Amino acid sequence: MNKPSSNNPAIAVWELTLQCNLRCVHCGSFAGDARADELSSIEALRLCYDLAALGCTGVALMGGEVFLRQDWQTIAHETKHQGMVLSIITNGYVNADHIIPQLCAVEADCVMVGLDGGSAASHDAIRGVQGSFEKARRFLKAAKKANLQTSAITTVQKSNFHELPKILEIVLEEDINWQLQE
Repeated sequence: MNKPSSNNPAIAVWELTLQCNLRCVHCGSFAGDARADELSSIEALRLCYDLAALGCTGVALMGGEVFLRQDWQTIAHETKHQGMVLSIITNGYVNADHIIPQLCAVEADCVMVGLDGGSAASHDAIRGVQGSFEKARRFLKAAKKANLQTSAITTVQKSNFHELPKILEIVLEEDINWQLQE
């Protein structure tokens, strides 16, 4: 495992792509379509080497939606190969049966799924796509069942503040970790 110096990053949060399949009201990246100037696969792999050389101990891959980038597994694998802890942040609006085995194969250390409401009505309104609540819940369950370290991430805002007790019930029921962010 790499050891960061006091002047270098310990953990990098990397927006691997801005391509996204949801339209979240709180998205500060204005995700939607992939940008023309996103890193190529070769540039992304070079960044993995550079982060490790800097002493970075962990990388959190996110998007947009990380799984919409075709080479996400290659980049995730290289992150692990370089000795860094690999976290994946997703909205869960993907085929869990297809993605979860891939996460296990790259030996992801942590999988975090956006969960912004305690009901389909509130979550789907925040995420901008009907059915996103059910898909996120399904992804969380599948990740936990595959023995992946699993967390829900909630972006707290005025529209869901009253939902926190309901989200907590889900987190406790699923026996997963919970990260709150503003």
